[in-house]
Amino acid sequence: MAIRVTFERVVQDAEAFGSTETKVVSRVFFELGLGGETYSDMYVDIEEPVGGDRSDDALAVGTPQRAVSEGALAAGSFNPTDLDQAAFEEAVRTYYRSLVNSAGFGKHLAKDKGFRTHGDVLGLVQTVEL
Repeated sequence: MAIRVTFERVVQDAEAFGSTETKVVSRVFFELGLGGETYSDMYVDIEEPVGGDRSDDALAVGTPQRAVSEGALAAGSFNPTDLDQAAFEEAVRTYYRSLVNSAGFGKHLAKDKGFRTHGDVLGLVQTVEL
């Protein structure tokens, strides 16, 4: 069964999602097409060490979640075990790196000097099939 993931945006390094002095937690928002159902308001958290190199070993991808908001759970029920977790994690990492690594050289220089911005929103709609 083909699974369609439409990535929408990343909120990078947000304290509200658990970022601390030693770890960066970002949230990737997406829509999931699975078995004739479309699940919107989906997200997954990515955790990496501060100053990490964004290699596969450094990026921990969490379990996909649905946002709990009015109407968000109206249609169908999503079960994360329906996904090929390894393929999903690789797609998330690729999307995340493509946005964060292209967010600007100046920002990377600022981070190298110990300056962090929190809650940057990086958006690019991209669809992949798993």
